[in-house]
Parts: sequence; C-alpha cells; structure tokens
Amino acid sequence: VKAYRIIESKDGQVNRVLPGTSFTLAFRIQGQVSYIDDNGTTLLPRITFSGLRKSVRLISYRPRTSTIVVLFKEAGISAFFKPGIHELYEQSVSLDTYFPQSVVSGIEEQLESCRDNGKRIEIIERFLLSVVTDFKEDRLISGVIDKMYAQRGNMRMAGLAEEFHLSKDVLEKRFRRITGATPKQFAHIIRMNAVIQIGR
Repeated sequence: VKAYRIIESKDGQVNRVLPGTSFTLAFRIQGQVSYIDDNGTTLLPRITFSGLRKSVRLISYRPRTSTIVVLFKEAGISAFFKPGIHELYEQSVSLDTYFPQSVVSGIEEQLESCRDNGKRIEIIERFLLSVVTDFKEDRLISGVIDKMYAQRGNMRMAGLAEEFHLSKDVLEKRFRRITGATPKQFAHIIRMNAVIQIGR
C-alpha cells in the first residue's frame, strides 16, 4: 500500500482526479459518490475497486460524504488480487466482483459501526492482510517502472525490453500481470501526468 486518503465533504464537492498508475480501493463510509462524464453521473458502489486510468475523472461527493481511499504501490497490487487485473484498465467495479458478498457486507458493517478513521483504517488493513497472497516483489518490473518515471514515459518499448534482457512479448505479459497495464499504457499515463504538471 502506498497511501491512505480520507475525503470528507461537508457541503459537497467535485474532485478532478488526474490519470494515475495506482489501483485504488475506495470505502464510502457515508453519503454518495458518483463519476461525472458526458452521459451524466454514475453512482459508485459502496466499496469501489478501480484500475489504472489514462484520462482525467470528475468525482462528485454529495454533502456529508466520507470516504477512505487506499492507493496501492504500482508493483504491489498483485499481492492482493488475482490475475486478470488488467481487465480493470479504465474501469471501476464493486469489490464483490472479486470477493464474496458476505465478506464485502461484513467490511461495510464494521466500517459503519466505527466512528474513528484510525480504527477504520485498521479494519481495512486487517482485510487486506487476510487476502494477501504469497507475494514476492518482481524487482525487474520495479526497475522497469523506475526507468519509465526517470524518462517521463518517453522511451521505445523494444529498447526497454532489450535493456532489461527480455523479449518485448515477455516484458509485456510480465509487466501487465504485475501492474494491470501494458508497458505502453503505463508509459502513456506517465507522459500524460508530466504534461499536466507542466501545464499547471
């Protein structure tokens, strides 16, 4: 896990969320949270699991809304979720897509009955520890990610594969399994963020 963020909206607000290279798990404690796009608003599940995204998103928080967001490390998401996470690229789903409804309902009830954000985070951490797999960091993929950030996503994929002594196909499959995106998609997100930061 990279970070926890607590979002509390007393009067309601709309947040502009930039493209990101981290999977997120958002636990809505109270209120309503929706995505806003050209087609209107889409109400999000109480516990929402979101993949990597290449586009800016507008998120609407109704008055008296409270949410805890978990941001995962780029190479750490595969410790908690089964293969196939690349299917969540640009997507958001309910947590019960991956875990039984009884488990998800249990987490929701515990969070709702708790009044302290610190203790809520402890509840979330206990859940994550209960589902963690036999995880070993893929240092090669972590090195590829570091290289991408150092070059702001500006590199040829064939050259990147050669530098790390892998075929382009092997790099793509291994990278996607660990991060939930292809190297090309991941580099695009980094470039997008770099452009947005320059324009600020």
